[in-house]
Amino acid sequence: PVELSLYRVVLESLSGAASRVRFDFLAKVWYGATVNSVAMDASATLLAVGGEAKMVRLMQLPNWDLKPKSDMLAKKEAKPGDDSADHGGHKDSRNAKVSIREDNREDGRHAVLAHAFFSSSVVHSIAMTGAGDKLAIGSADRVAVWEIVRDSSGEMKCVEKLFNLDQGTKEGAVAFDDSGDRLAIGAGLFCQVLSMITGAPVRTLPRLDGRVRCVALAQRGFQLILGGFDKHVSVFSADEGARFFDFGEGPVTENCPSGTMGVFAVAATDCDHTQ
Repeated sequence: PVELSLYRVVLESLSGAASRVRFDFLAKVWYGATVNSVAMDASATLLAVGGEAKMVRLMQLPNWDLKPKSDMLAKKEAKPGDDSADHGGHKDSRNAKVSIREDNREDGRHAVLAHAFFSSSVVHSIAMTGAGDKLAIGSADRVAVWEIVRDSSGEMKCVEKLFNLDQGTKEGAVAFDDSGDRLAIGAGLFCQVLSMITGAPVRTLPRLDGRVRCVALAQRGFQLILGGFDKHVSVFSADEGARFFDFGEGPVTENCPSGTMGVFAVAATDCDHTQ
């Protein structure tokens, strides 16, 4: 609850159609209180951590070599359908195995605190653009959006506040689209999509069927995905507000207490053909 473990994810091909996913331990990052949300840029150079300490720690990560190394590849092969082969993990229906490798590295000491953002209330959700140039912090009473300025080498130079919104995200979420041009904010029965270019709302959904717990943007920000405490996930047009489809368990209802086991995270690819 008070620290993060970072892993490198490696997909290894074995004999035939078999494969496995391996998680190589990289480092542990300390936060000091219960962690509610994390975000990282696409190049894995910046990591933001927020939670019950009413602050967000923005960490500059070392330039790890994230390419698989030949001496770390599996030496033992498995035949498709062979349950007797031991790769330290569990097989799924596609002949894939999962293993976790603890290398006991101490690279965590090289994760440098670049900036600390302090909040007046608990931080419930944070989001970072893939380019690592914008950071959204959703706390119980507001949403703050910051610009992250880097130098020519990619090192963080400074941060500048873009704007504050009085819309809190208690038990809610914030999310950027893949390009960072749009930001979704959802909490309670409310969700809004903002243009990061103009700063104006693209669409506001003020009265949803169920309480929002998590949000995501797909299709270059034109589709909005919402997950709620009522165990439902809905996909909307971010521009028109029309619902494309809804799926989940049980009835859609707004009468879900905070402890209800609902949908706590959604994510979507940004592909034209599949999602």
